[in-house]
Amino acid sequence: METTPNAKSPALIIKVLLATICMFAGFAGFFLSVWKKNYYAAPACLILELVCVALLQLNSKYVKGQLFQKFSHNTLTICMFIAAFLWAVTLAGSIYFLVSAVKLEQEFYPIKDGFYFALIPCVLANVFSICLIYDSRKFMKMSAQHHANTMHNLS
Repeated sequence: METTPNAKSPALIIKVLLATICMFAGFAGFFLSVWKKNYYAAPACLILELVCVALLQLNSKYVKGQLFQKFSHNTLTICMFIAAFLWAVTLAGSIYFLVSAVKLEQEFYPIKDGFYFALIPCVLANVFSICLIYDSRKFMKMSAQHHANTMHNLS
């Protein structure tokens, strides 16, 4: 079992709780966006959902002690690069939505081109992709250390 004494730290619990809430909010926001024909917010909600699911999956395997059984070092590297790509996309989307909303002097509404409504899941996805990058890097270091310990024990 590779969990550490701080595996269930308050920061991890808060992060997982917020990611769970945002995952369900992204799911509901996607359907609300499609229903209200706000096609700017729909992809942002899907990206929020994707990032939250990946973050929850990594952290649940870490807490259960199954991280290195389910995820290899290469898988964690790919996860980090995808999270970095999604961070860049959501940062660009957030800037675009904010500038468009200010330029068009919009108010907050989810109907049609509601840029402020699309900004919220985009910013949340940006924050959680940063968390995913951080966790992936931390778990990659742990994976390298675990692999080195395993090789040392075999010899």
